[in-house]
Amino acid sequence: MSAADPGDVATGDRRSPRNRTGEPASTTPQPRAGTQHSGQEGWMQVGELAERVRLSHRTVRYYDDQGLLTSARSSGNYRLYTQADVERMLLIRRMKPLGYTLEQMRDVLTLLDALDATPRQDHPGTDHRDDRPEDPGAERTGERTVSAASGGTGAPNAEQLRLQDVIEDVRRRRDHLAEQLHSADDFLTSLQERTRHL
Repeated sequence: MSAADPGDVATGDRRSPRNRTGEPASTTPQPRAGTQHSGQEGWMQVGELAERVRLSHRTVRYYDDQGLLTSARSSGNYRLYTQADVERMLLIRRMKPLGYTLEQMRDVLTLLDALDATPRQDHPGTDHRDDRPEDPGAERTGERTVSAASGGTGAPNAEQLRLQDVIEDVRRRRDHLAEQLHSADDFLTSLQERTRHL
């Protein structure tokens, strides 16, 4: 953890934010330049977001300041978030134990944003059952239906290839973490055995 990294303990003042006059601040969203929330409703302040993801206010602000979140601002200059920010913060929380740096987190989030922005018909080898009838001669894999004859309707694009790289990287990191946990278990067992001889 770097010196600037705030840690992940859920803490914070739960009092309602107030402006300089002592009155509760307005929560009318005033988006910052470049901020897009895809027209979602249901704005929340930093305390609610922190509570939903079980992290501290300071941690949420830290990742916002680093550009990994895209908050808007109320007329009282309070940060405002949407459900999209909750989902994004949960992704960050999952990456952190795997040893991702800020730049690596940013790269992964940018990739996922690009994949989400890609029209569904641009994803090769995918038959969305909600959109069209299912191909009776297709082989189903997970939630997608892939043509058994051709192996898909086209070559994967750059984002999809990059996603496969990320998946493999996550597997390696998970395996390394599992090894560390196994070593920790062995260490704990050895300490517990010592107590039996005291």
